Formats: sequence, structure tokens, C-alpha cells
Amino acid sequence: MFDHDGSAPLVRRGPSGLAGFNEAGAALTLEDRLGIGKVQFLRGTTAAYFSDMFGRPAPADRQSLALDTVEVSWLAPDEWLLTGDEAEVLAMIGRAAMFGDSCLAINLSHARRAFRLSGAGARNRLAAVTPLDVTDAAMKEGHVARAPLSDTGMFIARLPDREAQPVFRMVVDQTMAAYAIRMLRGPALSPGVDS
Repeated sequence: MFDHDGSAPLVRRGPSGLAGFNEAGAALTLEDRLGIGKVQFLRGTTAAYFSDMFGRPAPADRQSLALDTVEVSWLAPDEWLLTGDEAEVLAMIGRAAMFGDSCLAINLSHARRAFRLSGAGARNRLAAVTPLDVTDAAMKEGHVARAPLSDTGMFIARLPDREAQPVFRMVVDQTMAAYAIRMLRGPALSPGVDS
């Protein structure tokens, strides 16, 4: 259980030294101020508690639910990833206390890095580094998944299209962020091409 009295400070991350890119039809931007949390209900209790915590019924497996400035995304049965405004993510995590030992909630903002990948070349970049099918037919807006990203893992969400081009959010362990950027950047570039 997460013990939260409402006075915990927001996690403020300084400059990460990481840089995105905008090349070959794909743009990768870092979401350094994105709040990230995880909520897990005791097995089989989601139907009883999800609505009490989030004010709406749980979305289907591999789907997400938009709640104002926070997205609640399915990770596994009875397990949800929260992404969005840091203060709102912390507030939602704080609500876990009302469920006692039936709910585990944790702030992961300090331990994860989030990126947005968009543009006409976004799917090609992803296809080069993951076996996950990211076509429109397989991964519609609002769909989420856990998947490999080369030699690491990621959470991926299909966000609403922008300018008729796909937008994906990826969340990785912060220790693998530079690697993830390099993998997403590298496949679309020819050897020896400087950017």
C-alpha cells in the first residue's frame, strides 16, 4: 500500500541529457514532466474497486481510459499504468490508501522515462525494433501493450493521431532511456549518415 498524506512533493527531474530527434519522417520527443504511476489491485478485486478509485468502470484488456489529465492504461489483469499530469497522478496514487492491503500503488516518475514517437515514419521505426504489430488494424487509438524494444522492454500506447499521422507513447526504465532512443533513431538511418 502507498502511504500518502497529500504532502509529498512532486518528483522534479532535472535535465536528463537525453535528446529526441526529428528526421526521416519521425519525431521523438521526451516527456520529462510526465507523471507515471502504477496501481495494482488484489487479484479479482478490480471490478469492485476500480470504479471507486477512478470514477468510471475499468476499460477492456489492452485499452486505456482518459480521465481529464491522466490516462489509465491496462498493464495486466488487475494492474494499471497511470500517465499524465504529475500532481494528478500523485493524487490518484494517494487514493489507494482507502483500499488497505487490497491495492498497491507506486509513483514511478523517478524510475521511468517517457517518449512520444510520431510522424509518417513512426511505424517503420517501431517495426525495426519490436515484433509488436503497430499497424492501424492491430493497434488502434487507445490500445496499449507491453512489448520488447530491441533488448529491453517497453510500455506502448497508441495516442490520438496528429495531423493524420500516428502518435505513440513509450515508457521504458530510465536506465534504458538512452539505449531506447538510439534504437529508435538508428534503424531508419543509413550507415555513415550524420544527423
